[in-house]
Amino acid sequence: MKIHSIDKKSWFAVKPLQDGSYTAISVEVQIDIGHGVFNAKNIDMHFQNLAVFTSDLDNFLTDRSILPRLNGSYDSFIEISGSVSHVFIKFSIGDVDCGAKTHQYNLCGSFEIDQKYLAPFIKVIKNIKS
Repeated sequence: MKIHSIDKKSWFAVKPLQDGSYTAISVEVQIDIGHGVFNAKNIDMHFQNLAVFTSDLDNFLTDRSILPRLNGSYDSFIEISGSVSHVFIKFSIGDVDCGAKTHQYNLCGSFEIDQKYLAPFIKVIKNIKS
């Protein structure tokens, strides 16, 4: 599922990857700020609190004081916030490269999204086996 920013210049994509007992999530983001474009993708992301995030996300639809946050490996997270009229997705997409020395990489950011993406996003998250 791809979630576009209000200005349609940036997007965030989530895709469940499930094979038997193995569950992961592919997460990709592209941020276009006009004078620069930033991309990140992790095709094997693992998150720790899917059940809590799903519940908080459901409740966020009617109570915008809730701050649903999905925490993942490599300091990654997906967070939804907002008010009645504005919704934001905040994220950190990370990964590591282990060679002679371990290097960690993260792309962090946020942007405003159209509220129409909330219900389909909840459906995608609910279909991920924890």
